[in-house]
Amino acid sequence: MEECESGCAVHNYAAKTSILTINAGGLRALLSSRNTIRKLRKENPGLLDIDAGRARHQISPNNFYFVEKWATADVITDDMLGSFANMSLGQAHEEGTWQELDVVQVSTKTCSSKRFGEILLEMQHSCKSVWKVIGSSDYCTWVPGCKFKRQTQLDSHVQLYMADRSVLSADVGKKEKEMIIDVSVLTEQINGYSGIISLEKLGRASCGINYHFQNSMKDRSLTVCESTFHEIFVPDLYAKMSNK
Repeated sequence: MEECESGCAVHNYAAKTSILTINAGGLRALLSSRNTIRKLRKENPGLLDIDAGRARHQISPNNFYFVEKWATADVITDDMLGSFANMSLGQAHEEGTWQELDVVQVSTKTCSSKRFGEILLEMQHSCKSVWKVIGSSDYCTWVPGCKFKRQTQLDSHVQLYMADRSVLSADVGKKEKEMIIDVSVLTEQINGYSGIISLEKLGRASCGINYHFQNSMKDRSLTVCESTFHEIFVPDLYAKMSNK
């Protein structure tokens, strides 16, 4: 992670994303569960927070994301999602299904002018197969708000097509052999954003995804890069990998 001036606030945590499929009746319970979350945090000192909402990586009225944030990976419990579902969702939980995805490690520095971060994810897939998704010419889901990208006539210049229907200009560097992509947004809609995503072979069928980012303190959400990774990129990547 890049260095910044002294006085930066450092924050490290581990996160686990799950995708729930529940009937429409469980939506209200899921989105109004702060009391349940407070109770679970009290009972589990290592649990920092839980975020839940309608899934954004695919259009479906019954799919929801569930993100657990823990102090470290060592204190993550296997039954947190089950405990939450039993307490909040009732019958909707009994009739639903869920898929738990892998744990990611997050480290951030919040400074006076920028936020720097590093996220690490280990997937049980080969880097070659992961790169087929991440390295495709139109893929940009790890960039906050990006739906897809298109190349322009300039080799390093692309147009990012955003969820709010705006189109942003960006410089993109891509190294096929090293499996590295870096993106720098050239307009102010994402203040000062740049991100580098790279793959590292960890075993015959294991791949490490390394994501380094920075964004301006002027951004409306300081944690937009992290929430995009947990709530959109990871579920979308796993969904695409399961279809291969």
